[in-house]
Order: sequence, then structure tokens, then C-alpha cells
Amino acid sequence: MLDRMPLPRLSASSAKLDWGDVPTWVSALVAVLTLVGLVLTVIYAHRIYRLESERDERAAEERRARYEAESRSQAEKIAAWFAPASNDVPGENSFGAFVRNASDLPVFDIYPVFRPASDGEPTDGGDWFFENIAVLPPHETKFILLELTEDEYEEVPHHLRNEMFLVEITFRDAAGVRWIRSADGSLIQEN
Repeated sequence: MLDRMPLPRLSASSAKLDWGDVPTWVSALVAVLTLVGLVLTVIYAHRIYRLESERDERAAEERRARYEAESRSQAEKIAAWFAPASNDVPGENSFGAFVRNASDLPVFDIYPVFRPASDGEPTDGGDWFFENIAVLPPHETKFILLELTEDEYEEVPHHLRNEMFLVEITFRDAAGVRWIRSADGSLIQEN
């Protein structure tokens, strides 16, 4: 019965439609696949670029942090404090500042400033400036005597005599960077 069924006839307009030949179809398929491959390549390249950029930014931040830590390493080992003079300084009213270089390199141009204080806090009043220390060798401590008159000394209550001043210093490290060790002990790099 199937041999007797007539084949459907195509309409005249579809019979005239040109579907092309095999090379044209293959060429079109290759063009579409090339376009899809190009889009995927661009997406992949963008992702790789973003990952590499993020990696480079992290590496640059790590380098900056390492450089900052290295540049601070010497400055962090410089300190100053107010205290009574050691026994080898004559006079019972002998107070001053100890400046300590605990680093392995010298520090230069140290400018001490004595700031009046009460209970460990700066008070109003004039700061006292002293001559600078040109060079403080590694692992050395220098004492800067603050000479008080008998009247000035007697005005300070006995329990505050070790705290009557706070000491701030500015100095230059071996790399030439200027620093401030403030009266509260914080370390600030000068610009």
C-alpha cells in the first residue's frame, strides 16, 4: 500500500527556493563556529587579564607594605624619655632626656623638645628646645641635661618630678628619611 501513495507535491514557490550547495553550508557553519570561538576567546582573555591585574595589584601592595616596614624598622628602634640623671651627673636637681638608638645603624640630626607635662599629659606652657645631636651611633644612649634652677625645681611636686616633661624628638635615619617620635611615643614619618 505504501508503494501506491503519491508523494506530496511541493508548491511552486518552494520548488524554486535555492538551498545552496554543501560547500556554502560548510563555509557558513565554519564562520559561525569561528565567531563563537572568537567570543569565547575574548571572554577568556578578559578573565585572565582581570586575574593577572588583581595579582599584580596584590603584589604591588605587598611590595609597598614590605618597603614601609623596612623603612620604619630603624626608626622604630629610636626612643626618648624624660628621667632623672644617672648618678654620674652632679646635683640632685638633675633631670633630662635619654635618647636611645637601639638600631644597628647611626641616626642623625636629632632635635629634642621638652614639653611640660602633668600626670603624663602635655600641659600648656612653652616647649624647651635644645641643641641637636649630630650623630647618635648604633646601640648608644645619650643623656641631655635639663638644668633647672632651685626655684623651678621646688615648684614641681615631688611625686611629679619624674613626669614634669615629655620628650619629643625629630631625627633622620640612615636612609635619610626624617621621623618624629612624638611625646606620646608614636612614630610619624615627615613628608
